[in-house]
Amino acid sequence: MTFPLRIGSRASRLALLQAETVARGLLHAHGLGKSDIRLEPISTKGDNIKEKPLWEMGGKGLFTENIESQLLRGDLDLAVHSLKDMPTKPTDGLRSDIMLERGDARDMLIVSPKSDVGSIKTLKPAGCIGTCAPRRMAQLSWMRPDLKMVSLRGNVETRLSKLESGGMDAIVLACAGLERLGIEPGNAVTLPVDEMLPAAGQGVIAIQYRESDDRVRELLTSLHHQETGLCVAIEKGFLEALNGSCVTPAGAYARARNERFHFTGRLLSLDGTELREVYEEADITGIDDAVALGRRAGEALLRQRPQRRA
Repeated sequence: MTFPLRIGSRASRLALLQAETVARGLLHAHGLGKSDIRLEPISTKGDNIKEKPLWEMGGKGLFTENIESQLLRGDLDLAVHSLKDMPTKPTDGLRSDIMLERGDARDMLIVSPKSDVGSIKTLKPAGCIGTCAPRRMAQLSWMRPDLKMVSLRGNVETRLSKLESGGMDAIVLACAGLERLGIEPGNAVTLPVDEMLPAAGQGVIAIQYRESDDRVRELLTSLHHQETGLCVAIEKGFLEALNGSCVTPAGAYARARNERFHFTGRLLSLDGTELREVYEEADITGIDDAVALGRRAGEALLRQRPQRRA
């Protein structure tokens, strides 16, 4: 292996902060010097096209395609991603099975400075909420069919700026990103998972590397958080059973509690008029058990008759 170790990342402030977290972990674990690691900010198609919903442009791969191409060519040694922004199907020749300990997986409702709102239920009638995620749109519509959804793209700072400029009553963002940026919105409430089920992998930083590069994998192994990896495997197994993609309005959240793994999965219609939900729990000893639990939950959910919105 040659140094410096080249770490690829999207060029946003949040993405670079996450890459720096990985770099610090490597420095500490292996006694490397700062000159042994180099961050490579990379502009992606998803970052450059901000006015259209992701599903109209090809999905989550727009945030990873440029980075993965450089990784496959050998221009990078590894890449750092927000796991929820990665496509469900892995890219041939690459692995992303090294994960840092999960941050807060929940979503946050941030309301306009002109509003005084404590929950989704108390938003004004026919209020406008900014989000670009089908999962969030569907769950919001299930709870409040009167709300109007406004497509909202851009990095965290851009979205907060758009809220302040008016035209929306509230937006929904991931708690983990706000925490990593050190942003504490004043007029906001964290949404409980039974109300807004997170996306699979939300709050998780994943490290991607070439499948053939055993030396890089050896360096990264010390950073992997096993419990997080098992929870993500459950959530991915669930999405696989649904044949899910970034367009699928599905939530998936696994957590370990009292030495058992507990999983909740949810699938809605795009308009939020129908909902199916499943809960499973089991003892997990490895990745195969975790994936099997997620798939079992997905298969059980697909056999259900959907609930209809009142």
